[in-house]
Formats: sequence, structure tokens, C-alpha cells
Amino acid sequence: MKTKLFILILTAFMAAGCGSGGSSDDSVTTPPISDNPGDENPDKPDDGEPVTPNPPPVKVETVGWYLRTTAVARLSDGTTLVHNTAGVFGELDESEEGKDKHDIASYGKAAFQVRFLNENIEDGVQYFSDYRKYDGIEEKKVWTFVIVNEKVDNTTPNLANAEIKIDVEQMREVLRKEGDPFYIEKVAKSTEDKRQQLTLIDIDNQRMYTYDELKTANLSMDGLHTRTFRWVLGTADQSDMQPLSATMGIRSIEKTAADEFAIVKTADSSKFGMPPQ
Repeated sequence: MKTKLFILILTAFMAAGCGSGGSSDDSVTTPPISDNPGDENPDKPDDGEPVTPNPPPVKVETVGWYLRTTAVARLSDGTTLVHNTAGVFGELDESEEGKDKHDIASYGKAAFQVRFLNENIEDGVQYFSDYRKYDGIEEKKVWTFVIVNEKVDNTTPNLANAEIKIDVEQMREVLRKEGDPFYIEKVAKSTEDKRQQLTLIDIDNQRMYTYDELKTANLSMDGLHTRTFRWVLGTADQSDMQPLSATMGIRSIEKTAADEFAIVKTADSSKFGMPPQ
């Protein structure tokens, strides 16, 4: 009996000791779960206002590209004219092979200028820009352009005997944000630049130049006031040497320009008693 009584007392004492002590880990409790799901948001501010989630990133897609043709004319007396504000050609998702809203027609006369002639449009109009359809597919494309020297006034230099240099500025990618009607652009990476895929066709002289060869090419106006060229993107062949059709109106433009400069020369010379030439 004494032994059983001792065991009962010892058991009761140990139970009382465990209830009043224990480790600190046993005292940690889990916070109650609220019935309001908003209370479970760790980013919820103290004032109880819900956090506005960050908007998803805006999708930006490539919808085209463009290159700009530049030209420089130099006379033996040092006279130099540069045109680098038009001469744009490329591809856009909204464009087509024929005329579209991104093909900007030229206007007025210019002492020295680069203009495109879209051979898919038989209107003889010259353009500051010529965009074709962009579909992301790499295929051969051809753009025809002229370099013109027209009489603007009596101070316009006669560039018929000028040397010319033709180049292309670094390619620009044309981008558009999803849902935004406006284009944005960025300079293309060197690995994406299409300049190395270009061939220049000198239609008047029936010669081809790779883009790298243009750096040392001996080009000139060849006694003309309108010089005709083509850019070929892709593999050029003999078909790209074909002269322009009569409907493009190049010959009539050339004749008019030549006559204008002849009149200027005769008028200036006659002031000094020289016979007309």
C-alpha cells in the first residue's frame, strides 16, 4: 500500500511540474485565421486599403524596318552637296508593293536629292520613301531610285560632272506597342543590319556593287542631271540591270533638267559678251 501511494503522489507531482514549466517553443502559438481573405495579403498596407497589382508588361512587336540612302556630290572646285534627309526604303506591316500611305511623294525642285521610283506604280511620281509589305519572311526585294540635280535658281550648281558617293545609314527596326497605333524605332543590332545584304545596281552603266565595294566605288553623275540606280536586298542577277520602262518618265525628267542648265549657262555667258553655246 505504501508503495502504491508513493507512486500516485510522484505521478501527480510530475504532472503538476510539466504543466507549469516546459520549453519556450511550446508557448509559440499560430495566429488565428481570419474569415476575411484580405487579411491574408502580406502586402496589405496598415490603413486597410487593398494593394493595386502591377499591370502586366506591354507587348512590343517588330512590325518592320527601314534604311536611309545618303548621297554626296563633289565638284572639282570643292563644291559639295549632301542629301541625307529622305531616301528611305524598307518594309512595314501596313504597307504594300504598290502605293500606300507610308510612301511620301516628293515635291518641288532640288539642287541635289535622292528619290525613289516604285516600278509597281506607273504614275512617274518620285517618292522620298518607299515601303513594301513586311511579313517577317526573308526574300529578295528591289527598290529603284534616282539622284537628281535640278535648277532651283541661278545659284544652283551644275553637278553633271560631279563625283558622287552613295551610302546607307545604319538600319532601324520599327516597333509598335500592343494597342498603340504609333510606331517607335530603335537602331538595329549589327547582326540584324541588312546593309551587308544589299547590292547597288548602276542602271545607267550596267554595273553591280556590293555594299562594301561602295566605299571605294568611282561613281559620278556621268554628264547627266538624273542618275538611276537600284537597291537589291538579296541575290542580285542580270534581271536587276533592266532599264526603267518609258512610263516611269525618267528620260523626260533628264531632258528638262539638262535644258534648264543649258539656259542658265547661256544667259550667264551672254553677260560677258560671249556667244551662246
